[in-house]
Amino acid sequence: MNILIDTNIFIYFEDYKVIDESFTKLYNLCSKFNHNFFIHPSSIDDINNDKNLDRRKVSLSKIQKYSVLENPKFPSERDIESLGFAENNSHDKIDNIILYALYRDSANLLLTQDIGIIKKARKIGIDHRVMFVQQALHSFNKLHLQHEIYYPNMMNKYLYELNKTDNIFESLREDYPEFDNWFSKISQEHRKCWIHGYNGDTKIGGILIYKDENNPIVTNDDKALRGKVLKISTFKISEHMQGWKLGELFIKTVFAYANKNKYEYIYLTTRQDKQEYLVSLIEDFGFRYFGRCDKDRDEVFVKQISINGVNNTHLNAIDFHKMYSPSIKCRTNINKFIVPVKPEYHNILFPEIEDDKRLFYTHPSVGNTIKKAYLSHANTNQMKSGDLLFFYRSQDKMAITTLGIVEKTFKSADFEQILEEVAKRTVYSYDEIRELAKKETNIILFRLIEHFDSPFITKDWMRENNIYKNCQSICKVEDDYFYKILDKGKVRYCIEKEVD
Repeated sequence: MNILIDTNIFIYFEDYKVIDESFTKLYNLCSKFNHNFFIHPSSIDDINNDKNLDRRKVSLSKIQKYSVLENPKFPSERDIESLGFAENNSHDKIDNIILYALYRDSANLLLTQDIGIIKKARKIGIDHRVMFVQQALHSFNKLHLQHEIYYPNMMNKYLYELNKTDNIFESLREDYPEFDNWFSKISQEHRKCWIHGYNGDTKIGGILIYKDENNPIVTNDDKALRGKVLKISTFKISEHMQGWKLGELFIKTVFAYANKNKYEYIYLTTRQDKQEYLVSLIEDFGFRYFGRCDKDRDEVFVKQISINGVNNTHLNAIDFHKMYSPSIKCRTNINKFIVPVKPEYHNILFPEIEDDKRLFYTHPSVGNTIKKAYLSHANTNQMKSGDLLFFYRSQDKMAITTLGIVEKTFKSADFEQILEEVAKRTVYSYDEIRELAKKETNIILFRLIEHFDSPFITKDWMRENNIYKNCQSICKVEDDYFYKILDKGKVRYCIEKEVD
C-alpha cells in the first residue's frame, strides 16, 4: 500500500518526542511488509514557509528519507468549492491539497494527526482511508502480526471501587482543579461507571461515568430534555489504549443500556476545542449539538433514543438508524438477508456474546466496534445501503445471533481497494484478504444493531416455522419470515411505516 504522510505527522514525529515510538513502530512494520510512505510536494512548500530557519533546515534534511509523490493532481478553486472545503488560511490550503491527492487516488491511505482533515474526509466519504498514527499502527498490527492479546470484558463498577490515583485521571485533574472533591462527592452518592481494563492489569483503559436524570434543563437558555435521561458525566480513553476502538465499545455499551432501560435521551457536555476527536466520534453515532452550558464554556450534545415525536421522514434507512439507533426502518423496499459466519470469524466479530467471556482474541479492536466488515464470495447483487442482516453462526450453534444494517456494499478483486475500505474494521488478516481477492469478493460494511437474547434463533426453530433455508451462503429473507424472527428475538424497535 502507498501511504501519504500529512505535514503535521512529519513535523510531530521527527521532533524527538516520546510519542515518536508509535510512528517508528509503524514505519518499521510497513517497511517490513513493503508498504511505502510518501510526502506530498506541498509539504515541502509548507516546511519552506517555516520562519524558524534552524528548524526549517533540520526538517528539510530529514524529509529527504521519504519519497515525494510525483505529479499529484492539485485542486482548482471550483474543486475546493464543490467538495465543500473551507480555505481560510495557508494551513487550510495545504490540508486541502493533500486530502485532494488522496481523493484523486494518488495513495491508498493518508496518515494525519489533524482532526480537521478527518472531518473533511468524512464529508466527501473517504474517512475510512484517513488514519491517526495509533489507528494505523493497530490496523497494520492486526493485519500482519495477529498477536493473541487478552482483553477483559466491560465492567460496571461503583466509583468507590476504583483507584482514583489511576493514570487515567491525571489529565482530568489538570483540566478540573476540583476533580478530587467532585470524585469523592459522587463516590459517596454511589455513582456508577463502566470501565475497561488493560491487558489484565489494574490500569484503567477507559471509563464512562453516568447518572440518571429526569426532565433536566441542560443549556444556558433553559432548553430541557423531557423524560428519563442518561447523562454521560465523564468519558475518557487512556492514551495507552488509543486505536483499539474502545470509544465504540463504550458507545455500544451505553446505547444497549439506554435502550433496555427505556431512556428517552443520552447527553454529554464537552469542550470542542479540547475534545475534537470525541465530538467527531459521537456525531458519527447520532449525537447532535443542542446548545451551550456552564456559562458558554461547554457544548451540549444529545442522542435521542426514543422515536416518539420523530418527524425526520426524509432520512434514508441508514441515516435514520445513525440518528435514532437502535431503531431501524423495516419497510418492504428494504431487503433482508441471512449471512452465514463461520465460528472463528463470529468469535472475533461478536465476542461479547460468546459462551467463554475470557477468550483470547487475535483482533481485539474489531470486537469492540459498532462499525464492522464482512467479506465473502457469495454471489448476490441485491444488497444495498440500509438493508438488514441476520448473522447466522454456522457449523456449531447453527443459529441466528445478531442483527445488523448495511452501510455500504461492493464487489472487487482489487486487493488494495478492499484493504483501503476495510482496514479499520475487518476481522481478516492481510494474507486472508489477499487470498480472498484472487477472485471477485463481496464486501459488506455494516453496523451492529443488536444481539438476540440467548437462546439464539436456532435452525430447528426456523424449520418448525417454515423459515429454514440452506444457510451455506447469503440468502434473502421474505418480509413475513423476517418479522417472525424479530418477534422471536424480541426486537421491538423496527419501524414498518414512516413516522409522523
